[in-house]
Amino acid sequence: MCQAMDELRADFREEGRAEGRAEGRAEGRAEGRAEGRDQALMTAVRNLMTSMKLSMEQAMNALMIPEESRGKIKLLMHERQ
Repeated sequence: MCQAMDELRADFREEGRAEGRAEGRAEGRAEGRAEGRDQALMTAVRNLMTSMKLSMEQAMNALMIPEESRGKIKLLMHERQ
């Protein structure tokens, strides 16, 4: 009986580890997508500023970037200068 309980506990532990790894991968993918999206927006803003001689605000307006996302894009652009 003890061996059966030990095996059952080991199975539960392994299931928990597998679930934790899957959750970690999902979080990592979501973070990577968000960072990639922000990077692409920052690049698009910078390209419009350079090629069309727009201000940062005008470029963000042209790209229709929502107000709630602009602060993060501005911060990234200042960090990358």
